[in-house]
Amino acid sequence: LLVEQFIADTLNLTVNVVFCKRLGVPGKVQRLLISAESNEQAGAVIAAANKLRFSLNPEISKNVFISQDLTAAEQKAAYELRCQRRAVALRRKGSNGLGNQLHDPAAVGE
Repeated sequence: LLVEQFIADTLNLTVNVVFCKRLGVPGKVQRLLISAESNEQAGAVIAAANKLRFSLNPEISKNVFISQDLTAAEQKAAYELRCQRRAVALRRKGSNGLGNQLHDPAAVGE
């Protein structure tokens, strides 16, 4: 199967795919729902998914994402959690003192 080969090549994992199904409507980006033979295999793929961001192939690093199959409520909760983490990170970045120096000409020697 193509999905098994992709996972083996990009994530260095061996996964036995039970089924693969396209989701969504034709003409738009269609996600793939993939079921692995075991929860351990699925968990290993999800745990290794961040390696995709470091792929040497720009199409993979920018356009391929792997995540759990979540209900609509779980998706919303996960989205809200990501938004909170980003807001906290942005506040930390702005409060480290560097943010103000970048906009102060006297701070950069001008």
